[in-house]
Amino acid sequence: MSYIPGRGTQQYGPGTSLVLLSQPAYPAPGLGCACAGMGCSCNKGMGLFDAGFDPTTFGIGEWAVIGIAGYMLLSTFITTKRGVSKVRSGVARRRRRAEEREEIRESIRKKKKRLQEL
Repeated sequence: MSYIPGRGTQQYGPGTSLVLLSQPAYPAPGLGCACAGMGCSCNKGMGLFDAGFDPTTFGIGEWAVIGIAGYMLLSTFITTKRGVSKVRSGVARRRRRAEEREEIRESIRKKKKRLQEL
């Protein structure tokens, strides 16, 4: 990295009196403009969907992103559907068991009532 001297002691490194230049000596390719809008004209983006959303210009990276996003969306829908069906079946099972218990209680009450009548 390139530093320019500021005021104070002449220690090298970040946080000292030396100030970092606005443009690094080795900008990272593919990570956008490393100039932070300081007058440099680099029109490089991330590399994905740079030409817009025209499918005829998509490369392998764009199609991979679309495929992974589609898989995630489909997986979410399938998992949600499975969860809903499990919850519904659990609720129905509990309702059915409660009705069976109520029928058993009712039959016990009837039997007790018959025994008391005798």
